[in-house]
Amino acid sequence: YLNIFGGVSKHMRVVDLFCGLGGSSAGVSLAGGTLVGAADWCPRALAAYRLNHAGHAAVEMDLSDTEATLRWVRGRRPDVVVASPPCQSYSTAGHGRASCDLAVSTSRVAIRAEAHLILENVIPFLTGAAWRTARGELEAAGYSVAVLKIKASHLGVAQKRRRAFCVCVRGGSREAALQLERRAAALAQRPDACVHDALPRLRGRTYFMLGCHRDASVHTADAPCKTLRTCCATRWGSGYVPKARDAGPVADAHLLTVPELCVLQGLGADYRFPEGTSRSAKAKLIGNSVVPCCMAWVIQGVLGQGLWT
Repeated sequence: YLNIFGGVSKHMRVVDLFCGLGGSSAGVSLAGGTLVGAADWCPRALAAYRLNHAGHAAVEMDLSDTEATLRWVRGRRPDVVVASPPCQSYSTAGHGRASCDLAVSTSRVAIRAEAHLILENVIPFLTGAAWRTARGELEAAGYSVAVLKIKASHLGVAQKRRRAFCVCVRGGSREAALQLERRAAALAQRPDACVHDALPRLRGRTYFMLGCHRDASVHTADAPCKTLRTCCATRWGSGYVPKARDAGPVADAHLLTVPELCVLQGLGADYRFPEGTSRSAKAKLIGNSVVPCCMAWVIQGVLGQGLWT
């Protein structure tokens, strides 16, 4: 189902678990794969997903139920499972809460479904007990594993978002996995995309995006934006206290629109949301999304190394 010289075959069947509003699915489509199903446990995310990915079933499911998830995945007959388990257990913003085991259960689903697996998560995920357990079980089951750290701004998306992609290939070559890791590391040599590249009308201007604690909230558009978080659409209030690192007065800063936030997440300005969805709810969905071109690069990178045969 793979054409090494012509790209991913349309016959490569992919299932997207923890699909959110569809960033990974968009990346699969960019890479040329065929989505045969998606699942999440958030009705609001699924409502947005269905508006943008209408070609297959997207179901609401408790993905912590390993047996039910396995039955559903087997029914889709995927070649590849892509999955983005919730990152709050691992991220700095999650305040160090105990690691969940959803990455482990998802890996077990992929093993029993005899599918390749791509796990996406925050970088601290790689040092957690869940990934150590999942990786051990995958390698014991005959999977080769490549761990990629990819920054969106190196792939033309104007955001510093840096994420781990754990590529787990049934019967794959360890040497090919190492080559893929080297290719991903080489992306760091590329220049960063800047906000004004994606949003030209902001060239030479500043914009507002709420920062953490003492971090700046007023930023220059002449650099990539910080990682979009679930509060990325927050407006400043009359009581806003300027921060030492602000790039200018908040009164002069542009307040990013939802379509602009979608552009900075690599989703495109025409990404749709159900009627009546609040600005804050849209921001939460956007901030939790996978950047599509990052997933597409990973899939094409795996293909280029001949890991899937």
